[in-house]
Formats: sequence, C-alpha cells, structure tokens
Amino acid sequence: MIQGAAQKQTVVLVKGMSQYGALTLHIDQLEDVFLGMGYRVLVLDFGGDEWRPVLAEAAKDDVLMIFSISIFTEIRFDGLTLAEILDAPHVCLQVDHPGWHLPRLQKSPRQSTIFLTLDHAHTRFINRCFVKDPFPVVEFLPPAANVLPENAPVDVASFAEDRDIPILFTGTYRGKIKPEWNRLEGDAGQMFKDIYNAALEVAVSDDLVSADDALYFVMREGGIDSSFPLFSDLITKSFWLSSYLHGMRRDLVLQALNEAGLPVHIYGHGFDKLAGQFKSFTYGGVGSFSETLGLIRRSQFVLNSNTNFVEGMHERVFAAMAGGAAVVSDLSKAYLDEFQDGVDMVLYSWDDLPGLGDRLRAYLDRPHELAQIAAAGQTKVLARHMWQNRAQRMIQLAQDYQHPYSAAA
Repeated sequence: MIQGAAQKQTVVLVKGMSQYGALTLHIDQLEDVFLGMGYRVLVLDFGGDEWRPVLAEAAKDDVLMIFSISIFTEIRFDGLTLAEILDAPHVCLQVDHPGWHLPRLQKSPRQSTIFLTLDHAHTRFINRCFVKDPFPVVEFLPPAANVLPENAPVDVASFAEDRDIPILFTGTYRGKIKPEWNRLEGDAGQMFKDIYNAALEVAVSDDLVSADDALYFVMREGGIDSSFPLFSDLITKSFWLSSYLHGMRRDLVLQALNEAGLPVHIYGHGFDKLAGQFKSFTYGGVGSFSETLGLIRRSQFVLNSNTNFVEGMHERVFAAMAGGAAVVSDLSKAYLDEFQDGVDMVLYSWDDLPGLGDRLRAYLDRPHELAQIAAAGQTKVLARHMWQNRAQRMIQLAQDYQHPYSAAA
C-alpha cells in the first residue's frame, strides 16, 4: 500500500469526449457516491475548457486515485500522464471490447494503470495481449446501475397499471451487417477470412463461448501459434468477431419479437430509417440515457441484447432492474451466476428465439408474476450492483496498489 494511501481523500474523475451519454451519467453518479463517502471529488471535464485549473488544483492535492472510462490513461500533458502528474494510480473501466482501444492500451503506462472490465473474456484479452509487459491489475468489475432520485420500489399490485410500456428496448441498431474481415484481399486476406469464419461458426454454436475464445480454439486446432505470420493481427482484431456477433444477434432478437407481433417501444440510433420494417414496434426517436431512466420507470419489460458479452454484464440490466422493470436478456455466464431465470430475471438462448415471443406475451398476460420477477431483480441490484458497491472496490484497489511514482515506492 502507498504510505498514507488510506488517508488520501481526493478522487479525480475524468469525463468528456465520449459518444455514449451513459458514460457521462456514470461519472456524475459516481461523483455523488464518492462525495457521500466523504471524499473530495475533482472532475476533469475534457468536454469543456475548465479542465486546466482543475488539473492544477488536483496536482497540489493528495490524490488517492484517478478514474476514467475507456480512455485517458495514455494521454500526456507536457510528456506526463495523469498518473504521473497526480502521483496516483489511474483506474480505467473498459466498457467496450478492449480491442477497440488497443492502441490506447499500448500507450498506457504499465505500472500505474488499473484496468477494469465488464466481461471476463475481456480481462483475458488484455492479459494475453500484454503477457510480456503486463498491467499489474486487470479485474472484472462491470458498470453499476444509474438511477433517478428516489427510485420507488416495485408495486406488485399495480405493476401493469403503473407501467404503460410493455417492452422497452434502447440501443443502436445497424440492421443486417457484414463482417469486417470480408473486405480483406489477397492470399493473406483469404487465410484470415477462413480462420475468422471458422471462429464465427464456433461462437454461433454455443451461447456461452466468447468470440475471443472461439478464435483461440480455432487457432489451437489449426496449430497456429506466435510463429504464424498473421498471429498478431488475428489476436488483436478479434473485436471484429465480437462486433459482428453483437450486431447479428441484436437484429435476430428484434426480428423475432417483431414476427411475434409484440408491442416493443424502441429508442436509439439507426432505427429512423429501419423502424418501418418493425410493424409492431413504436419508435420514439434517438432519446438520451437520462430519458431512458424515465422510460424504464414506465416499462414492464426491458429487453437487453448483451453486446456479445457472454461472460459479462451490461449496465442497462442494472439500471432497468433498479428502476423496477423486469429484464429479459440473452445468456451470459455472469447472469447465470448472479440471477435465476424466471425468479429475478428472464433469460433466453439464441436457440429459443422462435418461442421467445410467446414466452414474453405469457408474462405480460400475468402481470402479478412479472412484477414479482421485477421486484426480486430490483432487490438484488440495489444490494449488490449500485455505484456504491463499485466505488468501495475501486477505493480498495487504489489503497492496496503500490504506485511507482509515489515517494514511498
């Protein structure tokens, strides 16, 4: 532990420059949590012009940790990272497949960065990519529930009357997408495509096999090791597989619910030109994540497409449960460990899509039973998956970590 780390009382939060509104909300809610825990909080908002005096103020303080989401571990100011300037470990939560941010990870200082992931497969990906020069801490710790003030407990008796949206889905829709690797040309490109298409078959065959693990399986079976000319590209581009599976499976579940004629209310990017093909759906516009929290309070079901995080958790699930909606999601090992199908969550397999519509309609026809699932999910999330829970673990990691730039190191 850094000498005096337990006594350090300043936390620096970094936000700005993100395409996801949820990430800004994560930081805002974490700020409230840390303040409630008695810490001094300084927010570096790189979306505006006021960050310079805040950074100067932080540099004069005893900073326990820096926290950001996906980015800023690699950014340097006059040649120094935030960790070096503030003499504190930088805790960074990766909310995408880390392959998307691999150049940033490669430029991040190894000894001062704590990476958190929302999928165990992502933890393995980072460790495999940096096996010769590892980060000291890479840990599974997914985002928590964002909530509106004074979230009300589920009222089982008036659940359907209180909630006028039968099924809510929010997220980006890309339609029927094509694999990125199909663009590759030449003999090397064909070899790459053959390996990735084989990995895709493996991943599609099992709900709980990640894209990365499917790829590693195909490579092992084919005797492909680090001496193979394409080895590095195959490993570092595996997020292409994950992204394709995400888009493909999101389209499949939406098409299945549309064919079943279910009343789904959809919000998000990509639906404006495609919403007409979903005859039973109601398109409400792009919306924002703050608006989504209000919509959750009006929803009986919230549909989660887990972004192909087959060993991970999505914050949408926790926000929905905390807001009193029942969640229906594709399988994940993490959900199977934490929740029970039909008790505090509704889970489906990709093989179950033809019958999913009838199953959800049956729940909607039995609102008392659905409300009990929602209430059980809410109870569990409020106890285990709030930002207070995550903040406590982050503080422990920061206090336990021997930071190399500390005078005591």
